[in-house]
Amino acid sequence: MTNTPIAPSYNNIIVIVDDEQPMLNALQRLLFDCDFTLHCFDNAKEAWEFCRNNTVAVVLSDVRMPNMDGVELMTLVAKEQALSERILLTGFADMEVTVEAINKGRISFYIDKPWDDERLIRILNKGVESANIRFRNAYLEKLTQAQNSELKQWNETLEEQVSSRTEKLRNSYLSATQVLSSLIDRRLRDSRFNNNDIVRLALRIGRKLAWPEDALQDLGMAAMLCQIGKIGFSDALLNKPRLSLSQDELSEFSQHPNYAASSLAFAPPLKHIAITLKQHRETLGGQGYPSGLHSDAIKEEALLLGLVCTYVELLNGQYFERALTHGEAIEHLQELSDKHYPKAMVDTACVILDQWQEKLGQLEENYLPASQLKAGMMLTRNLYTPSGVLVLAKNKELTTGIIAHLLALEKNLKFEIDAYVAPEPH
Repeated sequence: MTNTPIAPSYNNIIVIVDDEQPMLNALQRLLFDCDFTLHCFDNAKEAWEFCRNNTVAVVLSDVRMPNMDGVELMTLVAKEQALSERILLTGFADMEVTVEAINKGRISFYIDKPWDDERLIRILNKGVESANIRFRNAYLEKLTQAQNSELKQWNETLEEQVSSRTEKLRNSYLSATQVLSSLIDRRLRDSRFNNNDIVRLALRIGRKLAWPEDALQDLGMAAMLCQIGKIGFSDALLNKPRLSLSQDELSEFSQHPNYAASSLAFAPPLKHIAITLKQHRETLGGQGYPSGLHSDAIKEEALLLGLVCTYVELLNGQYFERALTHGEAIEHLQELSDKHYPKAMVDTACVILDQWQEKLGQLEENYLPASQLKAGMMLTRNLYTPSGVLVLAKNKELTTGIIAHLLALEKNLKFEIDAYVAPEPH
């Protein structure tokens, strides 16, 4: 393979910026025994010059500094070092500046001064890990492009060698499909349930419906690629619920099945899978997209894949204004029975989905505003700010102090906090 990218080595470089030397000294002492490579600067301009010339995993910066402040530094890093993790050190008086940094510098976390040592180390470790995942994903994306280029070259002579190379090509396509599926998951990383969940659920339902093995193989490959048409969408379009899209946004979004199907244009042996991808958001009554097909014109595999995608979108909050609970999603699917999807398919799917969620231990949950939260409740999903900053991780037990912090955060940042929690024991 020509122009094969070089796999990145592990990167643990952390840039620390604070114009107060005692603060830098304190951070260096705290992190001395940690597995980090530290580069400390007492002014943001020197730190930015270092970041421009080096690949950095994490930038940890104070807010208020002369000449160039933390917000300006984070904005530059976000623009030119987008794969790095950005963390802000801030005081309570800097809340307005922190909000500006969240918007402009797309920071991942902010840490109050004086900081909690254990929490700071934990966040830095997570930041280094997240940055390295992004570096790896960028490498995989380049690798996939190189693989696709090679596949296109193979396709130029495919007709002459089709009989001897069909099986070899199919295995190569499968490998490339698996890599693409991994990239899709990374691109849609904020989703609660990912592309692999769609594949597993579609295959489980197909087996329950007693579909033949060759149909299941095709269904699995189509499921791996069903979201590839979204990979080029902006973050704003990806993160906006479908019912909130403008007419222009909806028109653009509705083309993703066509984009997914066209991704297989270089692979004639997968033409039947491309048809499934193109039809997988069509419905029995003609209300689907992109072509508004009716029942007999839609492949059965496409209908099943669309049903599973609908369920996952409901749970991810990608359809309505908020993410639905499992029970609410099941009720919605049942309302679509014989309208969007065949009744027998919906009934079988609901049984499999109940079993899957029960195995995950997530069959029941409640959706509550912060004002109705009580100490002792357990989060069932991660809690984020509207800009995507993680506030609390799932499986966290709420305390009076945590709830008070959430209410204060709600007031300071001027947005409503709603949480998914397990039902209170009777």
